[in-house]
Amino acid sequence: MQAIISLPKEAKALLVRLNMRKGELFCLSDLNYTEIRALETATTLLSEAKLIEIDPHVSFDEATNKLNKDFLWAYCQTRLTNAPKKNTRKAELVVLLKQLTQSDRLQRFSDWGDNRTWLKLTDRSFFKRIQLMFFGNLHQDWSEFIITELGLIHYEAISYSATLRAFKSREDITNYLQLDSVLDQLELTSTESTLTLDDSLLSTNPSRWLEAKRKNVCFRAAQTLEKRGQFTQAMKAYKSIGSNEANIRLLRIMEKQCHPKNTIALAEDLLNVTVHGETRTLIYRILKRQYKKVGGATLSLPSIIHITEKEITFSNAPQSVEKAVATFLTETNSPVYYIENRLIPALWGLLYWEAIYAPIKGAFFHPFQAAPADLYSQDFLAVRKHYVDSLESSLNEDTYKQVILENYHAKHGLRCPFVYWPVLSVEMIEQALDSISKEQIKGIFKYLEQDLRQHKKGLPDLIQFNLVTNTTAFIEVKAPNDRLQIQQQLWLEQLIKLGFDCCVAKVRWLS
Repeated sequence: MQAIISLPKEAKALLVRLNMRKGELFCLSDLNYTEIRALETATTLLSEAKLIEIDPHVSFDEATNKLNKDFLWAYCQTRLTNAPKKNTRKAELVVLLKQLTQSDRLQRFSDWGDNRTWLKLTDRSFFKRIQLMFFGNLHQDWSEFIITELGLIHYEAISYSATLRAFKSREDITNYLQLDSVLDQLELTSTESTLTLDDSLLSTNPSRWLEAKRKNVCFRAAQTLEKRGQFTQAMKAYKSIGSNEANIRLLRIMEKQCHPKNTIALAEDLLNVTVHGETRTLIYRILKRQYKKVGGATLSLPSIIHITEKEITFSNAPQSVEKAVATFLTETNSPVYYIENRLIPALWGLLYWEAIYAPIKGAFFHPFQAAPADLYSQDFLAVRKHYVDSLESSLNEDTYKQVILENYHAKHGLRCPFVYWPVLSVEMIEQALDSISKEQIKGIFKYLEQDLRQHKKGLPDLIQFNLVTNTTAFIEVKAPNDRLQIQQQLWLEQLIKLGFDCCVAKVRWLS
């Protein structure tokens, strides 16, 4: 780090540019940046600081990956008795060369006869560590600075302090990188190989932030194990996670691998503690199949709420069926918006904006965050109870409309995972707040909060406000052969329970 800080500006600029490119190997002649005038001098300085290596030793695979087909074909002409034809594919040339050379020997590009200058970053892992320390993840990179500087994206201003940092020590960062390396190992391991998960991946991490990462990695590892038929290991991994999705995957493996009574016992236990709508529906389906296997047992299914269907016919298939239905149903005092999953989550996001961007430990790392890092964790609302309680009081005191509208104006244009600004207007929001009662708002928000990630989706395509009666209707648009998905069915059922007029518009066309 000290070596980097002491570099002249152009050398730093080149180092940043190299880090923003893919891979570790670069040809100097391919590097052309207007802000770096003395490119060769910058290269020399980076080499002297041991941040890059000039004309490095590389593996056979690294070399053949970088050298193009024409170069490899010309190389074959000078070394093979039966030289390949010009139209030979690069992959075939690589196979021929692998037979000719010692593919396990490291060579320089100059040994291949390439006289161009090649560079290699000497310690990519160091920059990966710095990237993690700054961003708190490994999917964002330094281009965030450029995009924000250009004014293409605007983020909420977040306050930072040392006490709120998710990482407290070098060990925390190393543990995160080790967890991430598991995913790399899964990709590199051949499909025929037997995978073994380290016990540390199956054990709960005391750090809330690292525990979230562990569960994410563990779930992806469990999926890989399941695909490879290592069901015992996969079941252990899913059990160590305990999320709704992991529990369903566990039950589905048990359906195939275990006695039905064991599957039924776990499914019934999970049903007693699960409130998540989609998960309960899937557990019911699993139980129904397992009861059928053991015979005699019956399952009391939840009552199904009838959803009205309305058939609409158009002379020709419109480009956008949803927009066509919205136009067809719109009346003077009853506008219809094709808004799908945009409005309801936006109302929630605008009301709870202060809670979403509250200064919570491990939630914010840097200025380029559209959302807190723990947004979809199970305890997201619990750790923000103070802020949530304060904002929920506005629902009881009838000041929630004012909060939503004030945040619409004050935060307009800032990135937020619940608010898609281009489709929202003051008129639409005001119509929604006038037409949806306070109790209905509470009910909608409660269901949304059950699963902030999944329940942002599945809302009906169209929403209609009756400006005379101040009521709201929801319409899901379906082609004749299309049917409701679980999320859509459950959202419609929730809306009907809350007193909304809901229907499914079945569309067909004459030609």
